[in-house]
Amino acid sequence: MRKVSVALLLCLLAASQTGCARRGEVTNSNSPASNQNAATPPLEGVAAELQNPKDAAGFYALGVELYKRDRDAEAVEAFKKSVELDPDNAETYRRLGLAYAATARKKEAQVAFEKAVELFGRKVREDAKDADALYRLADAYTKVGEYEKAADAYRRAARLREPDASGYYDIGLVYNKLAKYQEAVRSFEKAVELDPNDYQSQEALERAREDAVKQRARVEYEKKLLAKQKAQNQNNSNNSNQSGANKNANDSTP
Repeated sequence: MRKVSVALLLCLLAASQTGCARRGEVTNSNSPASNQNAATPPLEGVAAELQNPKDAAGFYALGVELYKRDRDAEAVEAFKKSVELDPDNAETYRRLGLAYAATARKKEAQVAFEKAVELFGRKVREDAKDADALYRLADAYTKVGEYEKAADAYRRAARLREPDASGYYDIGLVYNKLAKYQEAVRSFEKAVELDPNDYQSQEALERAREDAVKQRARVEYEKKLLAKQKAQNQNNSNNSNQSGANKNANDSTP
């Protein structure tokens, strides 16, 4: 079992106070987020207007607040209502996908993310310089497993606007999925440079460096194996040629 790094321990220790952990990935199906009551208790510290939305924007805002508070099943319902009222809002579908994923509803999350890809793709085709749409398109591509397309969208977005620490972290994760560990290392290094207290990026950087070392060792091993096989084939060919030459010489002897 790999030892837990100091960076990760610090992240876990600080998570409840600093929000170190990034949400949006599938959570354990036994977590409180997937076993919430049907009734919606009042949201403390939130204006009554937000809790009683009247339009798509209101339901979207409510969904965001519920999701931030780990009330993911309720967030799903709020985002669903929002897309019913505004079916062309790409970001609402992306948020709906995150909420579905947090409640372990993978199929529904996939459908929502695919719709987000479609709508963000349309926005990018309409305005190729919309950096926000490109970043969100890249994230949606990541969620549906289209990592090459995600990396391309991130690169295009980065040419328009330099990512922040969180953006570099997300880009690094995509490079990890593509086994491009050197690029991942550079992305995570940039994330840590921009936010030295980002312990999650520090942990990811450590893993990416380890993976890069293993990858280099594997490549070197495969190169040596290939060279050995090539030398063996050449030796076999020389022996075969020599054997043929000897046979011809014997056949020509009176």
